[in-house]
Amino acid sequence: IERAPRAAIDLLDALADHPKESSREHYPVPIRATVARGAGPWPVSSVYEEEDRWTWEIGGEDRTEKGGRFWHDRLVKTDPQKGVEVTVRIVRLRGIACVEVLHALALTPDQKIFTRLVIHALLNYVWTRFHLIFLTDFSHSVAVVVVLTWWITWRYNPPHLYIQVMLWSTVASHGLLQFIVAGFQFIISWKALGWRRAVIRQWELFGLVRVVFGTITLALAFVAYPRLWLESPDGSSYLAVNSLTHWLNLLFQLRGFRWTGQRLLPIAKSVQPIVGMLVIMAAILAGFMYGFWAMDIDSSNDVAFYKVASLLLTGEQFIDSDDLHDMEYGRRLVMIFLAIGAVFVFLACALNIFIAVLGDCYDLEQERMVCSFQKERARLCSGL
Repeated sequence: IERAPRAAIDLLDALADHPKESSREHYPVPIRATVARGAGPWPVSSVYEEEDRWTWEIGGEDRTEKGGRFWHDRLVKTDPQKGVEVTVRIVRLRGIACVEVLHALALTPDQKIFTRLVIHALLNYVWTRFHLIFLTDFSHSVAVVVVLTWWITWRYNPPHLYIQVMLWSTVASHGLLQFIVAGFQFIISWKALGWRRAVIRQWELFGLVRVVFGTITLALAFVAYPRLWLESPDGSSYLAVNSLTHWLNLLFQLRGFRWTGQRLLPIAKSVQPIVGMLVIMAAILAGFMYGFWAMDIDSSNDVAFYKVASLLLTGEQFIDSDDLHDMEYGRRLVMIFLAIGAVFVFLACALNIFIAVLGDCYDLEQERMVCSFQKERARLCSGL
């Protein structure tokens, strides 16, 4: 999957075979059945069993009234009238649901492998086993956002001490949990894949991001620790940074759900290919910023940077007409040229090109939506 994805596709196609029936006359493989919608983009039903035959035996152990296995009913619910035509396949490969396969699927550069129903069935099965862990982590993130909103909105109206302890513990435990999960992921990857691939896996599965995220959260909890509440403005910066990062993290976690993931992932993926355009815009921004700073060297500070950035992004001028009249003729012409050139080059040209490139990338990612969603599911399952 990692080194030769097309060969892996051919291998999976070869291993996906029709199950052999022990008694076709009494208990054939269903051809019409109802298939649950499932957790993936397509309606696929799957079970993970070691048997490779569609067996039938009346009165045996672990048998239904019809003589089949109980997992047969979990796989397909026979309904000749309301059902649809289905095809039952068996994958003749033991241990396919393992860390190595999930890791390879999460990192594979070729998304065509996610068009195979075998991969869809595998990811659906693994997701049904791990989705409760994901929902627990997501619920914890929602609780932290609620606590931060409470701290910001009712800063000067602290609740009862017990409620303060509960709110502070929610934030502190979330930060500590990020370190625990990142360490656990690294240990599991180290044992299964080796330390080099474990480090790569931590980077690809946002393990290092978890560490940074946990550090920011614990820093806020440490600042609020003496009183378990943030009444003074000393912790405002920590609170602002945590509010932004936690809301972004909540938005990022929505990619795991089917409805939101298929709509958010094309938007997020379309931003990645336009790094070159961002470099061009950063160079233009730096050029005009230093140009304005050179004209007023005494005001070259962070406030001046904010004014220049506002000019380039919104077109809002920060130079008064009275200030222009007070300047020398040559200096005034240069300032006017810089202001008009900045608005035209950055706001009229660069931003419009950026929007056009972003639109093309979004259309391309929209076509890959199903494969991107399945790959993200593999990344989530590998991390869980």
